[in-house]
Amino acid sequence: MKTCIGSALVAAAVLLAGCGSGIPLPDPDWEQHGGNAIVIGTGADDIWFPIRSCQDAPAFHHWDGGSWTKVVATGLQCAASSAIAGKGKLWLATGTRLVVMDSDGQLEDRGPATGLGGDASYTNVWARNGFAIIAAVKPAATPGGVATNLMLATDGATFREFPSPEPQSGITDFTVNGPDDAWAYDRSTPPPPSQGLGSASGPVEGPLHYSGGRWLPTRGPRLPVASGFDPGTAWVLGDTETDGTVLPLWHFDGSTWGWFGAPLPPLLEGEGTMSWMLTPAPGGFALLGTQTSTTVTDGVRSILNTTYAYRWTSDGWSDPEKVVERYAAACGDYVCGVRIDGVLEDGTRVFTHQASGEDSTLVTWKP
Repeated sequence: MKTCIGSALVAAAVLLAGCGSGIPLPDPDWEQHGGNAIVIGTGADDIWFPIRSCQDAPAFHHWDGGSWTKVVATGLQCAASSAIAGKGKLWLATGTRLVVMDSDGQLEDRGPATGLGGDASYTNVWARNGFAIIAAVKPAATPGGVATNLMLATDGATFREFPSPEPQSGITDFTVNGPDDAWAYDRSTPPPPSQGLGSASGPVEGPLHYSGGRWLPTRGPRLPVASGFDPGTAWVLGDTETDGTVLPLWHFDGSTWGWFGAPLPPLLEGEGTMSWMLTPAPGGFALLGTQTSTTVTDGVRSILNTTYAYRWTSDGWSDPEKVVERYAAACGDYVCGVRIDGVLEDGTRVFTHQASGEDSTLVTWKP
């Protein structure tokens, strides 16, 4: 087993050891998230952490590689959709405002550049690698007329109308990779694993893929897509509880989905349950497997989470690489706290195991 103890970070009640790097969580607002939080950014020195408890305007914590800064989008409505607009910058879409905000909280209005007029509204934004898709509503041209839902695409400088997927009913979210690579799917009601993933012999109707200037239906998994490093590729990991020997994994090679069907990585030593996170990596993918074990000593319950990285190669699975090991807070028979996760634009995975208390940290690991 590979370990990288040189990057260890030790704090009270928390042990970090392995190849992952630790970042202290912003304090104190992160605890107001409730169940979980998704972080976004361009890399380990540019991470945006949304603050859900919006008071008067959308707010974020921004990590610049050395410290956290609270950034408030003063003047915007709370219900803002956000996406990366470049290093140290965010797209924010809310109401009649479409802006780019920098890490100092400075806002640049981009609505006028869309050409939709001052009464247009902007409901959502998705972006990656300098390319963004924006959902907008153009007001009716005449009194009593009907407003028009449309999508816009931009490289940050100019805007153009972008084809909307048809039919639009049931589409709730998008994964954007670039000007000729995007996915549309319904994540509001995820199907059961057997229906959402299909099988090696029988794929189901899957997400829509944008390529070649149009949206095309695919036959594959009806689950959120993890984009690959290579343009046009993608991966989907199903429910690993459905089979104890085969990894329920699908791969999109640029034209069709294929059942990958790799065996699960070798079981680790010791007892405990395993959970998995799929992370696209150059030339394929990696799995982050977290082993959770529980011990009781003198009536005190301890929950230890140890995360290992496995890389898939032409020869099969690599040896496990220890990424992080830490103790989690226990609330009765359960682990309590906030689960934080995200994949940054450079492929860095950011996560923590049910963080709680002042000693918790974000872990960053790059394939």
